[in-house]
Amino acid sequence: EAKRVESAGFNRTQQGDAAPKLEMDYIEYSFARAHTYITAWSLKDAADKPVAFSRQALEALDPDFWETIDDAISAHIAAKAAEKKQTAGAQA
Repeated sequence: EAKRVESAGFNRTQQGDAAPKLEMDYIEYSFARAHTYITAWSLKDAADKPVAFSRQALEALDPDFWETIDDAISAHIAAKAAEKKQTAGAQA
């Protein structure tokens, strides 16, 4: 899953004889991260019915709320990386 996220949102383009370019689609990358790291949620709609986790549900979120989720995913990834680094340092 992590490998899929690492490559999500990247598009390789080339025009004529020009060197290939790697372009980043940050929206695609964010949705791929969310799909990988969100394992469950309890979001409900206006009628208090559960909303199934999907890209469509994510796209329908208020942008500020989506940013909060994306920031939480970034913090989780950073914490896991720091934990891994600390564990690796303790084993050395």
